[in-house]
Amino acid sequence: MPPLCFEGLPAVPQVDVLRRVAEHLWQRQAGIVAMWVGGSLADGTADAYSDIDLRIAVDPATFESWKRPDFGAILPVRAQGHLPRHASGSDVVLHHLVLDDGEMLDLSVTPATRECPEGSIHVLSCRDDGFAARLATFARPTAPEHRPAQGEEIARVIADFWVNSHKHRKVLNRGLDLLSLRGVHYEHAILTRLWYASLTGLDAGERRPTIFELSHMCRVVQEALRDRAMQIMGPPLARRELIVAHIEQLRNEVADVGRQLSARLKFEYPEALEQTVRRGWDDYLATAARSEQPLARS
Repeated sequence: MPPLCFEGLPAVPQVDVLRRVAEHLWQRQAGIVAMWVGGSLADGTADAYSDIDLRIAVDPATFESWKRPDFGAILPVRAQGHLPRHASGSDVVLHHLVLDDGEMLDLSVTPATRECPEGSIHVLSCRDDGFAARLATFARPTAPEHRPAQGEEIARVIADFWVNSHKHRKVLNRGLDLLSLRGVHYEHAILTRLWYASLTGLDAGERRPTIFELSHMCRVVQEALRDRAMQIMGPPLARRELIVAHIEQLRNEVADVGRQLSARLKFEYPEALEQTVRRGWDDYLATAARSEQPLARS
């Protein structure tokens, strides 16, 4: 049985856990063709809070059994939480496991007939020379897959913001302050996307909300805007009057960056839509004031 190679991995505590898990699986689970590490452990950027991104390729005949394995029986450590992700018809299954020592193990399983390229890999071992040759090609460093911002798409995103923002008056009128915060969270994502487009000329798209997907975009915005970004995104919203003020702050920021992008990308900014939303908001606030509806909640 070929040994596992852990040399060259970062000196972080997760490597000890990786070693225990990998050696246990490699020695005891039939059908494993190859095992490697991805993510920050592979590219050398891991820190004390990084996930353990362990990848295994298995004999296709055994792949089905990896969709719902008994981790209590096959792992040398206890998993306190398990979230499997497997799209119907897909030949990739990803198990998110929170181990009892607090480490996060992301175990990705694929049949050995499939290629799984990613930015960096560290090969632990392989039992098949043919797959080993293919595995050597999996590391394909790439820049973030962000396309140049297109005026038509950015215009759609800005319109999406104003349509969503228009719903705040209905939600607040019904006393659903917590639901309004959900809308604000959605608008934060739109504003971050617009900031990023303004700073880089690129569009991050509607990214899946994970640390991995969002890190580059948020880092660019944070380094460029510094305290201002946090002041806009992170005010306390425990009272209705603060929610109202924050909604208006977000509108002003989107209007500003949206007009900048409109001039740069040559699309028509939705002036009429913005004015309709603002007019409806002013009417709502005036009606609330006349009816003595409280804008502050205890």
